[in-house]
Amino acid sequence: MDGLIEQLIELVNNFDPSAYLPQIDSIMGWVETFLRICVMAAPVIMLVFGLSYLLLPAKEANHQAGYRFYFGMGSVDAWRFTQKIAGIAWSALGLILGVIMFLQCGAFREMDAMEMANKAAVCILWQIGLMALCCITINVVLIIRYDRKGRLRSENRRIRKEKKLSKQ
Repeated sequence: MDGLIEQLIELVNNFDPSAYLPQIDSIMGWVETFLRICVMAAPVIMLVFGLSYLLLPAKEANHQAGYRFYFGMGSVDAWRFTQKIAGIAWSALGLILGVIMFLQCGAFREMDAMEMANKAAVCILWQIGLMALCCITINVVLIIRYDRKGRLRSENRRIRKEKKLSKQ
């Protein structure tokens, strides 16, 4: 019994809990990788969706695929224009953000964890703001160009002028 107690005391005295914890450098490697993925996800997704709007648009307006906005779904012409302009805008923004964020991610290696997380959060906030600005711009262009039924506004003005002249 004394031998068993001595062995337990020796086990407790030699117990090192830090030996069972993961190495801090491997944890930091995972944090850096996770933050890089978070920062690069939005530009890649924007580029993929932009290219799909541009190269593989749906033929007609639908509620499943494509860039959907009320003024762009009224006619086939409005739908095609919407897909083209959204594809160009999203592809360009995705490509530009991809290059900028790739360069930002390159600087993560020299940063400590909190600085890296703050930098990643700032990058993500910029991405959200620029994506919102891009969507608002596309929607404003569609509102200026088309009415709610998908007809060109300049065409509506011409028709109204012709009706006015025919009444006289």
